Amino acid sequence: MLGLSPATARRYQSIFAMGGADALMGLGDVGRRPRLTTDRLARVIGAIRQSPHRVGLAAERWTNPLVQRYIEREFQISYSYSHINRLIRDHGLQHWIRQA
Repeated sequence: MLGLSPATARRYQSIFAMGGADALMGLGDVGRRPRLTTDRLARVIGAIRQSPHRVGLAAERWTNPLVQRYIEREFQISYSYSHINRLIRDHGLQHWIRQA
């Protein structure tokens, strides 16, 4: 129901059993830390909102694989195709992406 992995659900259940809701609330911000900082993400979004030529790529339009290559080139971070899709969707960038 919550979209948690079984291991995470068991961990939360154990924390709750030991300390109740206060213990769960004490976890603070959980989850994997973003690999792109806020500034770097802003650079990616800014790049996508202009022609790939402006950032040194030989392409007429952005595609998901091109976004993936740009992030790898600029920040040495490798994201899966599904993560690139989520990044594009979550930031409303579909208009700038040509579906390959």
